[in-house]
Amino acid sequence: MKMIDKIKDWIRENPHCLALTYGIFYLAGFFALETRKGDFFLIDCPLDDKIPFMEIFVIPYVSWFLLIGVSLVWTMIARKQDFLELCFLMFGGTTFCLAVYWLFPNGLNLRPQTVPDNPFGWLVGFLYSIDTATNVCPSIHVSSSIAVGLIARKFCWFSSRPMVRWLLYIWIILICLSTMMIKQHSIVDVVCGVFLSLALFPVAYLRPGRCRRRGRFQMEKMRET
Repeated sequence: MKMIDKIKDWIRENPHCLALTYGIFYLAGFFALETRKGDFFLIDCPLDDKIPFMEIFVIPYVSWFLLIGVSLVWTMIARKQDFLELCFLMFGGTTFCLAVYWLFPNGLNLRPQTVPDNPFGWLVGFLYSIDTATNVCPSIHVSSSIAVGLIARKFCWFSSRPMVRWLLYIWIILICLSTMMIKQHSIVDVVCGVFLSLALFPVAYLRPGRCRRRGRFQMEKMRET
């Protein structure tokens, strides 16, 4: 009970964390759309045929869940403003995507008939079995990953750690590439996902950006403890 009371007290002191409850509505909306029947507009681009299927890219693809989870928890603890801006970019983009899926049902016909008989191929096959080839444009995987990169660019904790920031950027790039390499998304979905977050970014930063020394101090303090 003491642990539960501590959690309750922390939530009272940090009500901004309740923004994470958006995930409930997102999952409900996403799975509702996944089960919807009817005609879908087929996303097709000649460049997709030139992109090879590489099952090993399933690793960065599934690492997206780690990227999103760590980014949300880290900013939630480190700095309220960064957390809320990340939520705006990420959740605003996701809401826009769900609205597009509802108004403009779309899907793909890019998946291979068979996947390689190896652990990476098995994981791709599992993903195919639980995630339909519909509701793909814009790509939520891409838009939310780009949102993390944009927030990291403004976060002063990275200013003295350029190597860490570039490793994060490489991770995000690999995630975006993976959506095409395992044929979960078309290059059209990826481009739309990138531009979606870029379009929302200025809205999140109506004021001129400033180096957030307070945020950096809080992160340093957290790391020391």
